[in-house]
Amino acid sequence: MKINKIILAALSVTILTTACKKDETKIDDGGLTAGVVAYVANSGSFTKFNSSIAAIQADGTIANDLYFNANEVTPGDVLQSLAVTDKYIILAVNNSAKVEIIDRNTFKSVKVLEGLSDYPRYVVVDGDKAYVSNGAFAGTILTINLNTLAWEGTGIAVGNGPERIAVQDDKLLVTNSGGFTSDSTLSIVNLTNGLVEKTVELSIKPIDLVTNGTSTWVLCSGKAIYTPDFSSILEHRRAKIFELDASYNIVSEYAFADSTLHPAHLEISPDKTTIYTNLGNNLVQSPVSSISWTTMATFTGYLYSIDVNASNGDIYVSNPPSFSESGFVHALDANGTTKATYSTNIGPIGVYFPN
Repeated sequence: MKINKIILAALSVTILTTACKKDETKIDDGGLTAGVVAYVANSGSFTKFNSSIAAIQADGTIANDLYFNANEVTPGDVLQSLAVTDKYIILAVNNSAKVEIIDRNTFKSVKVLEGLSDYPRYVVVDGDKAYVSNGAFAGTILTINLNTLAWEGTGIAVGNGPERIAVQDDKLLVTNSGGFTSDSTLSIVNLTNGLVEKTVELSIKPIDLVTNGTSTWVLCSGKAIYTPDFSSILEHRRAKIFELDASYNIVSEYAFADSTLHPAHLEISPDKTTIYTNLGNNLVQSPVSSISWTTMATFTGYLYSIDVNASNGDIYVSNPPSFSESGFVHALDANGTTKATYSTNIGPIGVYFPN
């Protein structure tokens, strides 16, 4: 999944609108003068090695090219996601087949992990461990020991094309999207023994999930089925949301009305009462208790990620017009009103908040 020539310039700071709320602790972050509200992963263009990292600051500015300014190279080819710890930022660089750990304060590279990773997707941190979903075909969950900054073990086999993952108590929940093949399952990994203790059969292409601590909702995006030469669509497999109980049994199933829409994102409000997804380029919301979608905002270009700041409920939408020009991140309040728009580099693909 997801920059013209990279401009080898000093740190650029662009102010587009009024400041976001200052609700994060100020940290050094490579000389940044304001507290960091969020980090932005920019994927760049496929095969162009022009990915980048930005930081949205509490004074309403965005600082771009932070990794390049610290290391004089880019993170690599297609930065898929990142995760933030107290000391580090962990990068999953998809098409470079690597996971890289950088210093959170200076953005300098600390350790590059290769060998086990061939298609890293998403990272989640749990205590002194980080878990990485990996693989375009048969998938694995890779474990990083954050004390030694090294791989731990050789990986836990899960389904095809694992995507977003989440820790729930002593379990790791893994959406198996199928990658370059097909899958329709959720893997439940016991983190105590590193074994898959349950596989839940859902619907085609599980891709995202949220939890309220008791129940879990899994988005299966469905997919378009093409002719062998990919010249036309034969049919659409409908997108669905499944609700699971604390034992990961299916409680309810919701099917999206329009089978041609394939939402790819699922987020939940800090009070766990509202869920958000995308219907095409529309940001929509629904009560989690009874799904009925209301449009909050509409964007041109691509709606490429939805991320909710748990500290204040603000919603951040990554919005690249294309993958050959600079993109935007929009910050909205819980009512869908735009608070700020930030200009960043090519392919904004996710927004991540300091812990």
